[in-house]
Amino acid sequence: MTGPNKSRNNNNLARRFAPKPKPLTPQEAVPVLIFGPNNNWIDFSKMMCIAAGHSYGRLSDIIDQGSYYVPRMPTPDMSIIDSTLRDKDFESDLKERSKSFNRLEENKPMLYMFILSKISVESEDELKRHTNYPTFSVEKDPLELRKALEELHRTTTVSKNAEFVLQQCENDYLSCT
Repeated sequence: MTGPNKSRNNNNLARRFAPKPKPLTPQEAVPVLIFGPNNNWIDFSKMMCIAAGHSYGRLSDIIDQGSYYVPRMPTPDMSIIDSTLRDKDFESDLKERSKSFNRLEENKPMLYMFILSKISVESEDELKRHTNYPTFSVEKDPLELRKALEELHRTTTVSKNAEFVLQQCENDYLSCT
């Protein structure tokens, strides 16, 4: 009868006490958006939505839904009988709504820069050729940036020639049947 294998036991101890990898933050987990027919637009947009929601709150609706979040308009609470108390309550609700709008406006340039930091050099070059780039780059508008990125990355080809794209679509369709 032979004794236990010491090398196997030492290897198991090393694995057991090895340092565990540090989990990624939502911002670190966003992949770099690559350009081309095999791009990662869907994964990028999912992870960007999570990271934006984590850092910028309701401003992440830009990435998820393609529109800005609009806080609801408060209504006066008619259950309060005293009109002065009702007006004060309504005023405080309006102030909260305006604070929410201000927070969204303050965070727009930060979200714009965060999205830009997660795109590849090739994607950035294509983005600079976009027709609306001079407008939304000056305004730092994350919604227009997202729309431009989606327009550029929702394609299955790199070519901008309409005839070539149409021919490729027909070939792809015929190969499916």
